Amino acid sequence: MKVPALFLSCCVALGGCATQQTIHQVGTQAVATSITSLNKSSLKLDTQAMVTIDDNTQVLSNSVIDSPVVALDVPANRGPLDISVTSNMVDKAFFSPEMLLVSEEGEVIERYDASIFEYQRPRLAWGDRLVAEVRFTPPVNQQSVTLLIYTTAAELAKTTDRVDPYRAMVEGQGGHMPELKDIPTAHVTSGKLVVEVSGVSAVSASVEPSDAQNPSLHSSVEQSTQDYYHKAIRQAVQDNNIPKALALVDEGKGLNVPGVQQVYIEAIQAQQ
Repeated sequence: MKVPALFLSCCVALGGCATQQTIHQVGTQAVATSITSLNKSSLKLDTQAMVTIDDNTQVLSNSVIDSPVVALDVPANRGPLDISVTSNMVDKAFFSPEMLLVSEEGEVIERYDASIFEYQRPRLAWGDRLVAEVRFTPPVNQQSVTLLIYTTAAELAKTTDRVDPYRAMVEGQGGHMPELKDIPTAHVTSGKLVVEVSGVSAVSASVEPSDAQNPSLHSSVEQSTQDYYHKAIRQAVQDNNIPKALALVDEGKGLNVPGVQQVYIEAIQAQQ
């Protein structure tokens, strides 16, 4: 899952090639008691959905789920799916998700509890967040499956420890402040999610076979990516946002962008 998720993120940041849609599923009834009565949104492969969960979001109450719920129909006839769900901190609280994948007949195929979500520190344009990435292989007889995202009473009673913002800034500059402890952060029934779905077809379709025979195309893409990271690092240092600059350096290295470390050093020296 690591490569597809990184691929999608870079597409959005650098070229905007991933399709994006905004989803806010308002219930047609006070409380739904079955999955079939939920409002559902179709999510195609290589798509990023920005999802809002609030007081108006549909609620499902049955033997498995009693929560505001997001219902997304995703293709199931193209092989394994890579699913990434990010729950961003909003108003200093987290929506702590769990997920179900359900067949066209309404039967549960796979369940992922909140333990698969990992807390991640702020980085670049992202703030504090909970992130899960899973690879799911649908049954061969399904054209589509429904991804349900919800929370539970058990999760609402818990908290997530997040890094103290000032400590994160100091550590980003190479310092150390162990006296600033992590902050217990409440779980709530509202939030902002980013859901990404990709599969073999989506990833392979992003690069035409002829591209592999065209070195000049790869050179052009590499140069545009390099220019993006070099400019962003310089700007972050100029803005005295060292944690962001270091995060850009780290991400650039992960993408094999040449020169990011040197650009950072030169930018720091220019500020002194």
